[in-house]
Amino acid sequence: KIINPKMGEKFKHTKLAEKNALENIKLKNTSLDTHHKLLFGLKSLLTLNQLPKRIEVYDNSHTFGQQSVGVMIVVNQEGFETKSYRKFNIKFSQLDLQKSKLNDYYMLKEVLIRRFDKIGNEGEWSSPDIIIIDGGKGHLNIAKNIINKNKQNKIEVIAIAKGQNRNSGKDIVYYKKQSKLLSNKDDLSHFIQRIRDEAHRFAINSHRKRRARDAIKSVFDEIQGIGAKRKKILLHHF
Repeated sequence: KIINPKMGEKFKHTKLAEKNALENIKLKNTSLDTHHKLLFGLKSLLTLNQLPKRIEVYDNSHTFGQQSVGVMIVVNQEGFETKSYRKFNIKFSQLDLQKSKLNDYYMLKEVLIRRFDKIGNEGEWSSPDIIIIDGGKGHLNIAKNIINKNKQNKIEVIAIAKGQNRNSGKDIVYYKKQSKLLSNKDDLSHFIQRIRDEAHRFAINSHRKRRARDAIKSVFDEIQGIGAKRKKILLHHF
């Protein structure tokens, strides 16, 4: 039944629901306006022709080279696009495994190469307008080289590095052939730091999940035909 009360307690409930809905719409619109202003700030910083539609942010996490995970988060014109977040289990070079496991540049390179292999696919893998990397000049140059090899020259790249003594209040942004010290009082600085921190959070969580999953692996996982129940029985017996 669809009830449309005109008076009484139920009428008061519907009016309260309408009021709450309108307040939520106002809050959403205010948040969207603020987000667009910050995107406009990025547009001005990078001298783009239009407001960025897709921003991809990259980071990685590992424990002394173990369970290494690279991640990509996406920011669109409405905010964080969580459905497009992706993680990459780092595969590493078999030629120099130990060296590559502790090489931050190698991890970033592998993630970007695998990501740009999918650049032709529309939708979730559509081409970004801006890429933000957690790192310094070296990370910036690696990203630019991969972008140029894939003939995606229109993509702008930003690298954000911790300041002296890894002080997050004095982060430095590298872009084009310039660098800029982020200010604690600047909204755009807070925005760049916030989306970098979101990528960092997602990277750490993804790494922890992989580490927890690997901690309960056994030799039985590699034997075809043994399911979870049989594995439990075998582990208990032996």
